[in-house]
Amino acid sequence: MAIDECTGDVEPWAENVDLPVLVDTDRLFADALGLTNVPTVFWLDESGRVVRRPSEEFPTDMFTEVHGIESGPHLDAVRRWVLHDELPDPDGDQVPEFTDDQRQARVEFRLALELLRRGATEAAAERISQADALAPDDFTIWRAGMKLVGDDPFGAEFFERYTEWQQRHGGPLAASE
Repeated sequence: MAIDECTGDVEPWAENVDLPVLVDTDRLFADALGLTNVPTVFWLDESGRVVRRPSEEFPTDMFTEVHGIESGPHLDAVRRWVLHDELPDPDGDQVPEFTDDQRQARVEFRLALELLRRGATEAAAERISQADALAPDDFTIWRAGMKLVGDDPFGAEFFERYTEWQQRHGGPLAASE
């Protein structure tokens, strides 16, 4: 699943993916599952039931230097689940609860998306700023918001902010989990 404003943004990343790719342009799915970062992995059983809470995991070690999460432990856990029906978290079906500020930030961001779709860029930028202030550690808001207001979500400003985030939380992304 990709959390992007248009399917065209996802196409280059999904070219060689041999699975259906959901593009959550309105963030309904992301909000329902409590996603605050991408990539986020959640495990579904054969019945479509979430059996492990969403977590930041990676299929390779390509960006380990940036986020600090190695793929091995997650891939080993997936193998144990598939081969031995062993879930790493017995309470894994619990979707994280958002705080009131996080919920309001999501509302502000959705309003910003709609304002942008209607061409009200200045009003949208104000809503994005409001959302960011309410949920400053929500990557799905602040990094996506950067793109929506014309900043580079892969540029120096992102990495400066990410470094500040790491310092506040004591290390790479994995340290906060």
